[in-house]
Amino acid sequence: MSAKWRDEPVGPMWACEPAMSTLHEFHDDLIALDLLHVLHLGVMRDLVGTGFKLLCRNREFYSGTSIDKRLAQLTAELKSWCRSNGEHLSLRRVHKGTLRWRGDMCPELKAKGSDTLLCLRFLTLKLQDQAPTTYPGIVACAWAATQFVGVLSHGSIFLTAQESETAYATGMLFIRSFLCLANESLMNSEMLFKTRPKLHYLLHVVEGLQSKTCIRNPFFDSTFMDEDWVKQALTVKKRMSYRTCSLNVLKRFAVVNKSTLNALYEKSRVSRSPLQPSAAVCRGNRPGIGCR
Repeated sequence: MSAKWRDEPVGPMWACEPAMSTLHEFHDDLIALDLLHVLHLGVMRDLVGTGFKLLCRNREFYSGTSIDKRLAQLTAELKSWCRSNGEHLSLRRVHKGTLRWRGDMCPELKAKGSDTLLCLRFLTLKLQDQAPTTYPGIVACAWAATQFVGVLSHGSIFLTAQESETAYATGMLFIRSFLCLANESLMNSEMLFKTRPKLHYLLHVVEGLQSKTCIRNPFFDSTFMDEDWVKQALTVKKRMSYRTCSLNVLKRFAVVNKSTLNALYEKSRVSRSPLQPSAAVCRGNRPGIGCR
């Protein structure tokens, strides 16, 4: 991919230097892109949203007499596929609001990152059974995205040479095919295959898979677990007063810390204490009578 920005000199990462950059041994390689927001909550949403719109905008795949009925058929088939594969889908149903189905904007699936991945896997299998008459290149695009995510999600913290090579090849195939589809939709004057700045971020992630001999898996720099914890914390916070919740959290944290420290202190005190005398009592000095 040739672009003018590749020939431009690389400037500083930020205009205003943050305090963390003054830490000892800090360098730019410690800053990484979050693949959850770049891919699962970014480009993948655009791909799945467009794919679902192509499946339901006419009666090529589903026989419903209206778009809403075809979306209902899509939802039923998606949930059936998840049940048969033992997957949990939080998305209740797919409707026009879920896909942002409007004439003045590109479609986008509004769902969680895990649900977006499940929808992508379902879309890939659906398109492999029957390719659409318009934009048939979406079959290769969806397959490449699924393979790219699969390699990284099943890899260790450091990718092997074969894993990094496969991830780079499938990632570049996904980006190239997505851009070709976006250009095709632009030539057809249709609002499909939205290209956003996150696609540029994804390009840097994919190109980074071939720049080093020992490549760190970008999935391990993502914030999947952080987002889950934030969701749980916000769920609890909604049940509390917004005025006192922060103070109550700190107080409860202090109570838990005190209980933990007390338990550790008692455990260490018992381990340092001398051996206790035996509880046996000598009942006499006569022969044959001992201590019990």
